[in-house]
Amino acid sequence: MATRNVPRIDAYNEDAETERRKREGTLPFSARLAGAVSGIIMLVATIIGLTLLFLGVDDHLFWIPWPIGGLLCAITGIVIGLLKDRLDR
Repeated sequence: MATRNVPRIDAYNEDAETERRKREGTLPFSARLAGAVSGIIMLVATIIGLTLLFLGVDDHLFWIPWPIGGLLCAITGIVIGLLKDRLDR
């Protein structure tokens, strides 16, 4: 039997609920913290990457800060997820 491309209604509903909670300002502290820390990490990665690009330091390696930032965001998400119960009291 061939697999069909079925929309993931549950994932869509979860995303819609998260967006609604963002607009209302009712997201849990852990979710807001994870978003803020990840945003800061990626902004720093962008600053470093663009600095490397514009200064001409190894032009072919200027993209390295973004994957490193992504890994740091993943680590941040895991750590904040582990501390979620404590943070959301």
